[in-house]
Amino acid sequence: MTVETQTLYSYDQATTAAWDVIRSIEGYFDRIEICGSLRRKKDLIKDIDLVCLPLDRFFLNVALGKVCTSTKPTPEKITFICKDSGIPGEIFFVHNLQEFEVMKLVRTGDYSFNRALTQGAHTKGLVFRFAKDKGYYQIPMYGLYRITGTWWDELADRAHRKVHLKGDMINPVAWKEKDIIELIFNKYYEPTQRSWWESGYDPDANPEYNREHYAGYGTSQDQEESSQTDVEGRGPESTPN
Repeated sequence: MTVETQTLYSYDQATTAAWDVIRSIEGYFDRIEICGSLRRKKDLIKDIDLVCLPLDRFFLNVALGKVCTSTKPTPEKITFICKDSGIPGEIFFVHNLQEFEVMKLVRTGDYSFNRALTQGAHTKGLVFRFAKDKGYYQIPMYGLYRITGTWWDELADRAHRKVHLKGDMINPVAWKEKDIIELIFNKYYEPTQRSWWESGYDPDANPEYNREHYAGYGTSQDQEESSQTDVEGRGPESTPN
């Protein structure tokens, strides 16, 4: 059995490549942010994550193709491989400043930090959303929303029944990165403090977030809603490294 090894790149090498990409598409975006493990300033990087509010997707794609050997555009993102360094990456596209702030937070990661953020919202009667709602509302939801309860869709056929949230799903309680983190954890964590998978949860944030309590966190309903949030927004296969 052959085990495929993943190529890792130094922080400096990946940073240089990321800025080469950004400079190549300059003029075709309103704002852009380096996210993922680069924003968390890890020593070794496996890929480049960028969140972008574009001005012109067509010309952005064309310009990116001049410095990348492979590009695969979709409505949500574009994947690439840097021509000079061979470093892979993705650009995630958003439509407005609210989506930009939330996706910047989500794509920075890491997965354990985002998971604790999502579950921590439930303890305060909130839900964290970062995608189009696939339930009753069917609208883009980015940020923290106040929930007042749930209801069971009895009219749907058995295979498609699910629990829907009740509350104000139009006006988020918070959508800026700093506001979301402070509201859930009662303090702000810099990107360099968010590599929780390796270091374990910060006991100063909340004693419930340490590894010993993690497996039994919350009620079964909390865990179900958290699972739905992960599926609707970002599953483990697209987790920032």
